[in-house]
Amino acid sequence: MSDNIQIPGFEIIEKIGAGGMAAVWKARQISLDRIVAIKIMNAQLALDPSDRQRFQAEAQAAAKLKHPGIVQVYDASVEQGMYFFVMEYVAGYTVGDWVRRKRSLSEKDALLVADCVADALEYAWNTARIIHCDIKPDNIMIDADGTVKVADLGLARTINAMAFAEEFTDEVLGTPAYISPEQATGAMDLDFRADIYSLGAMLYHLVTGKLMFSGEPDDKVLELQVSGQVEDPIDINSHLTKGMCTMLEKMLAKKKEDRYASWEAVRADISKVKKKIPLVGIQIPDGASSIKKSTKRMQAVSAGPATKHMDAQPHGKLSPKVMMGAAAALGVIFLIWLVVTLNNRRPPPELPRNVVTRPTGQTIAVRPPSGGESGDQRAQQLLESARSFAAQNPEKYDEAIKKFEQVRTEAKGTKYVALAIDEIRKVNTLKGAQAEKVVQELREAAEKLAAEKKFTEAASVYENYSGPYVAETSGKRLMLGGEMRNRQKTLDDEARKEKEELESRFKELLDKVVAQLLSVGPGPACALVSDSMSEPKFSSRNSELESLRRVLSDAANMDRKIMESFKVHKGEEVAVAMAQGQRKYTIIEVRDGKVTARQKIGDSGSVVVSFEAKDLSATERLQRMGPDDLQDTALVRGLMALNQKALGHAKRYFAATHPLISGRLVAKVESMEVRSSADEAKAALAAVMRNLNIPVDAYDRRTWIDAVEKKKFTKDMDQKVADSVADFRNQYAKSDFGEEAESILKAIESGMAKEKAGVVVAGPVVPQPPQPPVEPLPGLPALKPISLPPKIAEAAGDKTAVAQLLLDRNSELASTDIVIRDASKGRGVRAEIFSPDLIDILPVAALKDLKEFACGSVSPSGSYATEPRCRLMDIAALRGLPLEYLYLGLTSVSDLTSIQGLPIREMLLPGSDISDLKPVRGMPLEKLSLRNTKVKDLTPIKGMRIKELDLGNTKIYDFSPLNGMPLERLDLSGTQVKDITFVKDMPLRDLHLGHTKINNLAPIKNMSLSYLNLEYTTTRDLSALKDLKLDTLCLTSTEVTDITPLKGMQLSYISLSSTLVKDFTTLKGMPLKNANLSNSKFDDLSIFKDSALHSLDVANTRVQDLTPIAEIPLRSLSISGSPVRDLRPLANMPLVSFNCANCPGLDLSPLRRTSIEDIYLDLKPSDEGTMRVLRSMPKLRSVNGKLMARHGMELRPEERQPRR
Repeated sequence: MSDNIQIPGFEIIEKIGAGGMAAVWKARQISLDRIVAIKIMNAQLALDPSDRQRFQAEAQAAAKLKHPGIVQVYDASVEQGMYFFVMEYVAGYTVGDWVRRKRSLSEKDALLVADCVADALEYAWNTARIIHCDIKPDNIMIDADGTVKVADLGLARTINAMAFAEEFTDEVLGTPAYISPEQATGAMDLDFRADIYSLGAMLYHLVTGKLMFSGEPDDKVLELQVSGQVEDPIDINSHLTKGMCTMLEKMLAKKKEDRYASWEAVRADISKVKKKIPLVGIQIPDGASSIKKSTKRMQAVSAGPATKHMDAQPHGKLSPKVMMGAAAALGVIFLIWLVVTLNNRRPPPELPRNVVTRPTGQTIAVRPPSGGESGDQRAQQLLESARSFAAQNPEKYDEAIKKFEQVRTEAKGTKYVALAIDEIRKVNTLKGAQAEKVVQELREAAEKLAAEKKFTEAASVYENYSGPYVAETSGKRLMLGGEMRNRQKTLDDEARKEKEELESRFKELLDKVVAQLLSVGPGPACALVSDSMSEPKFSSRNSELESLRRVLSDAANMDRKIMESFKVHKGEEVAVAMAQGQRKYTIIEVRDGKVTARQKIGDSGSVVVSFEAKDLSATERLQRMGPDDLQDTALVRGLMALNQKALGHAKRYFAATHPLISGRLVAKVESMEVRSSADEAKAALAAVMRNLNIPVDAYDRRTWIDAVEKKKFTKDMDQKVADSVADFRNQYAKSDFGEEAESILKAIESGMAKEKAGVVVAGPVVPQPPQPPVEPLPGLPALKPISLPPKIAEAAGDKTAVAQLLLDRNSELASTDIVIRDASKGRGVRAEIFSPDLIDILPVAALKDLKEFACGSVSPSGSYATEPRCRLMDIAALRGLPLEYLYLGLTSVSDLTSIQGLPIREMLLPGSDISDLKPVRGMPLEKLSLRNTKVKDLTPIKGMRIKELDLGNTKIYDFSPLNGMPLERLDLSGTQVKDITFVKDMPLRDLHLGHTKINNLAPIKNMSLSYLNLEYTTTRDLSALKDLKLDTLCLTSTEVTDITPLKGMQLSYISLSSTLVKDFTTLKGMPLKNANLSNSKFDDLSIFKDSALHSLDVANTRVQDLTPIAEIPLRSLSISGSPVRDLRPLANMPLVSFNCANCPGLDLSPLRRTSIEDIYLDLKPSDEGTMRVLRSMPKLRSVNGKLMARHGMELRPEERQPRR
C-alpha cells in the first residue's frame, strides 16, 4: 500500500501500524478537529460488489456501540476503490505487545484484561446481538490511562471476509489459534459463545505464554480446534490456581452448548477466580474440552492457590537432599523407559502421507498419527458410510453433519478426523448455498412489494418466513427485513419532513402576515395571503387561507364600512365626533368612502362639507365599526388599541380575531408587555440605586452588584434602605425582572447589615463540624536576608530603580514584563514579573516591604499549558522578606528553603519543579496550589489550617495528612485518589474530583457542598447527592444514565456533556444559568422554555427546533454539529457568543443586526451572503476565534504585535 494516502476530509499524520490485511493511520478529521485512526484495507482484498452493502451495514451497526471498553467506530466508506474504517484513536499498546514483551502475564493481570473484554462483549451482544469473531491479543488495546478496549468489534466478519475472499470458497472467520470449533467448520449459526471460546484461547495464551496447538500449520490448527486437545495450563504454569484452569476448561468446551450460557456467567466466574473463591458445579466430561485435564490440577487443591508469577525464579542453591531425591527420581524414569523400549524393539512401519484438500484447492500434507489397522478400517467404514448417506440424501445436511461428527469423535488419532472435518466444511458450504437460494427467492418477492413502496409488507416476507432453512437464514433475513423497515422509515420520514416543511412554511407565512399587519396594515397582509393561495404547496390549506383573506379584506376596507354606516342618517342631522371636536352634520350623500353633508353656520347660514374616515375621532370610528364579535372588527380595534399603547385592550381584541393569527398577535402583545414591564422595573431599580447614592450606568447585573458591594453604608441609611427595597419588591417582586433584581436587593441589605453589625460578613456561615485534634509539625525559623551588592542595596525602597536593575540583570526581559506597585490591601509592595526569560530576581531583595511576589511564564489567570517554562531557579532574594503572597507558576524553582519561616498565607506553585514541602512547615498558609508539581508527600502540611488546596495532576498516593484540615475548597483532579473518606468531616464547599478513579460518593453525603466536579470519572450512581445543596455540578464524560436524584436541586450550572442520559426532564424548573448538554442524547429544548438561562451548549445533540428558547435571555449558545436549520428564534435574543460551526445549509440572515460579539461558523471567503450578515452585526469582535477589526464596512483580522 502506498504511503501517499489522501482521503477527503482527513489530514493523514502518520502510519501507526500495518499487517497483511490492513494498514492503520493516525489522522485528523478536519470537520471536527479531532484525532482519529483510519484502518485502510489492503487493495488486494477488495470486496465484491455484493459485499459492499455488508461492509457498510456492519460498520453502521458497530458505530452504534457506545461503551468505554470498545474502540469507537465512527464511519466506514469507500473512496476510489479504497475501503476504510474511521475509528477512535487510542494512544496506547495492544495486549499482544504486552505478552510478547513479558512472554506471559500473571493470572491477576490476565483476569483483569479478560473481565474488561467480557464486559465489552456482553454489552455488544445484549444491546445489538453483535459478536466479534476474532478475539485475540492484537485486537485488545490498552490506552494511556489503562483502559482496556476491544478493537474491530462488529467489523471482524467484514475484515475477515475480505481477507479470505481470494483464498476460500466458504468463510472461515477468525485467527486459527483462537478460533472456535464452529468457526473452524464454517458453521453459519454463530453466537456469543464463539467469542467465549476465543476469549478462553486468548486467556490460555496470556497465562501460559503458549498459543493453543503452537508449532502446527494453520490448517492443522483448524482441525485440532475441532478435535484436538492442549495440555492443561497448570502443567505449563504451576502457579495458576485450580479455579483459573477449571474456568478455561469450560470456556474452551468443544460444543458451544457446554460453554457458559451467558457473558454474565463468565464474568461471575472471573470475579470468583480473582477472589480465590472455588468454582463449584462445573463438570466437563473427558475429551469435551480443548484442554486435557491434568492430575496436577487435583494436587493444586491441597497445595492451595499460588500467587507468584510463573517467571519468578527461586533464590539460592538446591539443598543436597533435594538434589539426591531428584537424581533418584530420574533414575527410576530411565529404567521404565529402558524396559518399554526393549519390549517395543521392532521398527515402526513407514507412515504414509495423506493429502487433505482445503476448499480453495490448496493441498496440505498431513501425517496421521500411528494407530492399529482395525481402528483405521473402522474409521474408513464410518467415513464411507457418511459420504454415502450425504450423496444419497443431498438435502439432509444436518443428518450428514452428525454422521461426519461421529467419524470425527470415534476416529481420534487417525487420518480420518481431518477428512471428516473437511467433509463437514463441504456440507456446510452446500447448506449455505441452499439457504442463500431461499434468501434469494424471498428477496425477489420482497422487491416486488418494495417497488410499490410497501416496505413493511416486504419486511414481513423476510421476518415471517417459516419454511426450510429458517434457522440458517434467520440472521440474513432479519438484516434484510431491517433494511426494508429502514426504507419504510425513510419513506415515512420523508413524508413527515414534507409535512413538517409544509407546516413550517405555513407558519412562516402566518408570521409574515402578522408582521405585515403590525407594520403596514391589513391591506398588504391581505395581498400576501392572496398571492400565497396560488402557490401549489399551500393548496391543502386554501380553505383556511381564504377564510383569513376575507377577514383581512374586510379589515382593510373597514374605513369604507364606517363611512357606509352614515347612509342610514341620510337627510338627518347627526352629531359626529371629529378629530377636531364634536360637529353636527345633515347627511346629504355617501359615495366612494366619503360623506357629503351640510353644516350650519350661524342662525341661518350653512356650508357643504365632506369628510372621510381618517377625519373621524377614534371614538367615532370604534362606535361605527360594528360589534366586537366580528373577526374583522376585533382585528381593527386591536390594531387601534396597539397604536395607542393600550396593550391590555389590544390583547383582548386580538384574541377574538381569526384563529390563524389571533395567537400570534396576542404573543406579540405579551412580548411587548414583558419588555415594557422590564424596562419600567429597571428604571425603578436604577432610581433605588440613585436614591442610595450608588452611581450606576446602563443595566448590567454584575456591574450593579459590584457597585453595591463597594458602597459604604452608614447607620443613618437604615430606614432609607429598608423603605426603598420594600417599595420595589411590593411593585415588581412578581415580575420576571423582579426575580433577577432580587440578587441586587439582597446585596444592598447585606451591605446595610454589615454596617449595623460592625463586622464583615462573608456570606452564609457554614457549620463547622468538630475537627480531630491534629497537631501541626513545628515550624522552621526564617533565614536572614541575603547580603546585597552595593548597587542593589542603594535601590532599597525605590521601585523604579529595582525595575531597572531587574532589566539590567535579565537582558531578554522587556519593561512591560515587570510591574511593581502597592500591594492589594494597600500596605506594602507587590512585584510581578511574567516572562519565560526571567533568570535573576536578586534586585527584588531591595524591596524590604515586599508583601506579594508573583513570577513565572504567565500570570495566575493565564494558561500555562502551552507556555515554555520560566528559567528562574533561585529565589534566595526572598529570604527574610515579609511575604504574605507568593506565586511561582511554571518556574524552574525546585527548592523552597529560602522562604522557610516567612508569614506566607497564600502560595501558588502550579507547574513548578517543587517536590519537597518541608520548608513550608509552620507557615500560616490558608491557600496552597501544588497543581502539576512533583510533590508526592503531604506530611509537612499535616495539621495546618489550610482552607483552599489544589493538588491537581500530582502523583500523591497518601492523603491522610489532610485529616482534620478545615478545607473549604479541595481540588484532587487527575490525582491517584481512590477513596475520599478523609473528606467526610471537612467543611468543604468546593470539591473537584475530575479525571480520578473515584466512583463511590457516599463520603460526601450530607456535606455542605456548593460546587462538585466529577468529570471523566466512572461515576454512575448519583443517589449520594440527593440532599446536597449544590449550585454547580459537572458530570462531563461520566457513566451517569439517571439524573433523577438531582430532582429539586437548585443548580445554577450543570454539565451532562458526553453522558448517556436519556431523560432530561429533571432539569425542568431548576434555576439554571448555564447548561452544557453537548454530545449527549438531548433533543427537546422545551424544558428550558421559561428558564433564565444565560449560557447553553447543545453542540452535537439531536436538537432541531430553537423555538422554545426564543424568549429566554441567552448570552451564549452553541449548536455546533446539531441538525438545527432555523435561526429565526434567535433574532431578538441578547446573544454575545454564538457557535454554529458544522451546521451545513444554515441561513444566517436572522442574525442580522444582533448583539453578537463572538461567533464560530463555517465561513468561506467567497460566501458574500454570510459576510453581509457579519458586517451587519454592530458589536462583532471575533470570528472563529480571530479578533476582527472594522475598516469602513469591511471586516478583517485584527493586526496584532507578535509576543516577545
